[in-house]
This record gives sequence, C-alpha cells and structure tokens, in this order.
Amino acid sequence: TPLLANKSGKVIHVDDSHPDHHPSRSVIKFLDKGQIDTAVPANEILVLDDDGNIHQYLHVKHGSSRFKNGDKFKAGDVIAESGHNGNSTAPHLHYTLFREGIKGKDPYPLVSLPVTFS
Repeated sequence: TPLLANKSGKVIHVDDSHPDHHPSRSVIKFLDKGQIDTAVPANEILVLDDDGNIHQYLHVKHGSSRFKNGDKFKAGDVIAESGHNGNSTAPHLHYTLFREGIKGKDPYPLVSLPVTFS
C-alpha cells in the first residue's frame, strides 16, 4: 500500500534495509513475562515538518523509500509503501507524531502528540 505524506517536510532519517517477512508469517518476538522485544529491526522514515514536529512512519516496505536523508517533499506525495518487518503480524503502518520535550536534558525527551485522521 502506498504511504502518503500527511504533511510537507524534510527527511531526517531513512532505514528501509531490513527485509520483509513472508506474507503469511506473523513475527512477534517476546521476552520474559510477555514483553515484546523492541530490538527487532523495523524499517522507518523520520520526517521533520516546518512546525518542528517529527513524523515516524514505521514498518516501511523493504527498499520502497522514495526519498533519502535531506530530501524535501509535499503533503500527499508517496514516500514509501507499507511493509511487514520488525514485530509485525501483517503489512501495516505504525505512525507516531513527536515533538522535542524539555531542553537541557540529555538526550532530549520526545513527547508523543495526539493525531486525528479524517
């Protein structure tokens, strides 16, 4: 499925090097006590918009990114395709909107922002 940029911005990180899982194979890796292993690599694109927000597009299809670090694009542009990598039960998109938190802390904390889809 094509992933459309919901806002114009600049790519600050791209990693679409991890292979997708077989389409019929659910891959969720668990640790002790039922916790999910967050170290399983997933492909992602991070975008910085003009308001200083960071958009994370996670589980991007292997090799599908249309942009590289530093590239700019407009809202509505196709940036990649949804994939099935990392901890994933099927091809899908994990989208998160962040903003830097309190300055002066190392590392700067990221604060998740609410998102409404329409």
